[in-house]
This record gives sequence, C-alpha cells and structure tokens, in this order.
Amino acid sequence: MTKKNNKKSKIKDTARVPATTNSQKCEHRVHKLTKEEDNVFTKILEENNGKAGIKRSSDEVRMIIAANERKITYNECTKYIRENINTAMRVAEKLYAVKVNKLYKLRFDTFEEYVDEMFKFTRERAYQLTRAHEIAKYVNDKLGSEVIVNESQARELLKFKRFSDADVIDIEATNIGRAELVNSIKGECGSVSAKQISKKIKERMKDIKEDNSKKRKIEKYKRYFKASFIACKASLEKARVSDAVSKEEKENLKNDCLAELKAFIATLEK
Repeated sequence: MTKKNNKKSKIKDTARVPATTNSQKCEHRVHKLTKEEDNVFTKILEENNGKAGIKRSSDEVRMIIAANERKITYNECTKYIRENINTAMRVAEKLYAVKVNKLYKLRFDTFEEYVDEMFKFTRERAYQLTRAHEIAKYVNDKLGSEVIVNESQARELLKFKRFSDADVIDIEATNIGRAELVNSIKGECGSVSAKQISKKIKERMKDIKEDNSKKRKIEKYKRYFKASFIACKASLEKARVSDAVSKEEKENLKNDCLAELKAFIATLEK
C-alpha cells in the first residue's frame, strides 16, 4: 500500500514541472554559474565589448573565464590576428626573392634543401607560398591596387586556369584571366574575399570547360578531315603518275574530287 502511494506522489510531482523550451534549457544551464562566476563573466563581457544576447552554456562561460585568468583574451587574440593576418604573404614574398635570386646558393645546393633545413617547410609548402606571391603581385600590379593581400585569396586563384589546347595551360592567358576575375568581383562587391573568388571561379571554370569541350570536338573534326584529305591526295597522286589510268580518267577523277569537296564546304557554310 505504501509503495503505491509513493508511485502516485512521484507522478504528481513530475506533473507539476512545466515543460521547458530549448532556449529556457540553455538559460537554465547558464544560470548554474555561481554568483561570483556570473560577476566575473559580466566584467569580461564589458571589457571585450561582448554581446549579452548570445546563447552560451555554463561550460562555455567557464572556459572563457579560465582563458582570461591565463591572460588569453578575446581582444588580445583578435588584435594579434588582425595585425599578422598577412604574415604568410610577407613570408611568401621573401621566399620568392630567395628563390628567384638564387640566394639559397650561398649555403645550400637547392631551394628545397634551404626551406627544409631552415624552416622545416616541405617542397610543396614552399612552392605554394612562392606561387601565392607570384599571383598576388601580378594581379595587384595589373589592377594598380593591393587587392590580393592574403594566402587564402591567392590559393583560390590558383584553381583558375586557361588552356591553349586540351592539355597545356596557357600561363599568360591564365594570369590575365585571374586579374579580370578579381577586377570583376571588385566591381560587383567593392571588396574581394577568398569565398567570392571561389564562387566566381566555379562559374567561370564551368564556362571554360564547355568551351574546351567544343574546341576538342572541332580539333577532332579537323584531324579527321586532314587525315581524309591526305589519303585522298595520296590516291590522286598515285593515279596521276600511273600509266594504267588514261588522261580522260584522270580528269574525271579530279572533277569528282572537286565536286565532293565543294559539296562538303557547302555543308559547312550552312
């Protein structure tokens, strides 16, 4: 009898607890902070111009407090990132200078040995940086302003390529295309981010792939026609020098070939 009463009382107790929304649950977790923690966090918010309306769990708040106790603050980190955001590009510029001016030859046989021993860079990482500088310098010089200023922008631009045929990259056309692409984004948006470059490249590369596909088809038809023409020419030459073919037959053969060629050209002009 006692057990049944306990069960009933439990059911009644839980029934009294109102349902909570997700936001209320989040607020409930934050309010698990002690009064002292709440005061410390309020002070940190004020010092870092923080937003009070952002949802934070109590664990997240305690992590922020612990970081500030270790002198790791939002303001200090953000300031450092802003001041050093282009460090990679400055490193890239100096690496490029060492590479093109052969300065590494003062102490090393190869550029790869230099970057490995001095900075523990892989060959790929070193060349990634020097290419980033090359692209940024070309585009910025072409546009007359510092538009490409960080590695992420340059890395996205590396994905843009133009081809002289199906397999060979046309370096000059590629560089001009990159500058035009950046200038187009700048004109549309005012600023140029890596994300905007990536989006624009996807659009452009789709068009370029379609153009290349058409070019490959045309090149294929040209090869077929050239091979057929060479074979036809060889046959005519054999007939011309052959004693077994009369002069009249040679003339007829020539006229037939001319008629076929004219008919073919007529189909191309339609």
